Amino acid sequence: MVTLMLGMAQDYLYNEFAQFNEMAEEAIQAIHSEATRIQKITEPFLDLANLEKENVLEINEVDLVSTCESILKQLKHKK
Repeated sequence: MVTLMLGMAQDYLYNEFAQFNEMAEEAIQAIHSEATRIQKITEPFLDLANLEKENVLEINEVDLVSTCESILKQLKHKK
C-alpha cells in the first residue's frame, strides 16, 4: 500500500504537464514525504521477517560420546 501511495505521489510530482494549485501540490509533497518515511521504517521489519522465515532450525540427535571421542583424537594429534 505504501509503495502504491509513493508511486502515485511521484507520478503527480514529476509530471511536467500536471497543474495543481499550491495547496494540492503541498498535499502531494506531504503524502510523498510521509510515504517515504513509512517505507524506511517498515523495511527493516520486512527484512527481519524474511530472515526469520528462511532460517529454520534443524534439530537432530547426536551421539555425544562419539563426538567427544572424535574431538579428543583431533586435539591429541595437534600436540
